[in-house]
Amino acid sequence: MTAILNVTGAVTPEFLGALNQNFEGIDARLDRVSAPWEIKTADFVAVVGGQYNCDTAAGPFTATLPPSLAEGDTFTFGDFTGSWGTNLLLVDPSGNEFVDLGDGSDPAEPLKCNISAKFDLVFANGKLRVR
Repeated sequence: MTAILNVTGAVTPEFLGALNQNFEGIDARLDRVSAPWEIKTADFVAVVGGQYNCDTAAGPFTATLPPSLAEGDTFTFGDFTGSWGTNLLLVDPSGNEFVDLGDGSDPAEPLKCNISAKFDLVFANGKLRVR
């Protein structure tokens, strides 16, 4: 039998505790709950673990990453409106570097997102990697 759980509103530690007590086999630990998607339409500073729907329909803008990153830090970006092909999303690495993408771009320059996509940026082995 498959159970479907539809939760509206805030997921509190109390709720997750009750879920753990009442549904054997469900792993509902707080560290497994992902951040909600945020809609962005202008320049912003991304936070580790953030998920961003970047709508560039009104014009290009920049997502700036924090300057100090730790191994495994992840950011998720998506173009759910299909606007990146018209107006770029730039991802500024703030002094960090992207892995060499093999396209001749400078790894310290902002990543130029010009096709509709959803991707993760992961800091691993001292570089930002697209996953």
